[in-house]
Amino acid sequence: MNEISPLAILEWLKEENCIFIEENVYYAEKAFFANSVVRWCIKERKAKKLTRTEIDNHIRFLVLFLKGKLDLWWEDGIIKVRTIKKGDSSDCNNVETENGKQE
Repeated sequence: MNEISPLAILEWLKEENCIFIEENVYYAEKAFFANSVVRWCIKERKAKKLTRTEIDNHIRFLVLFLKGKLDLWWEDGIIKVRTIKKGDSSDCNNVETENGKQE
């Protein structure tokens, strides 16, 4: 797996509208979390702990998170997933990923 540069991740996050500038202030509410997931996937793939398919699934979840369709967070080193129902982010279903564990 080729190394992904921090600049490539930054550009991707800009394309996903996760980083924007307003009057010299940078807003990146989801960018730090997204970066942590991408970096974790790279590390786990290098260690042969994740398959390409598992990484693809994590990135799909991450894209949905960036679009506001899923809520993702780290809890005890595990990526937690919660679907967000249309129009009401407080009424959610919890789903836990099997391989989403951060060390």
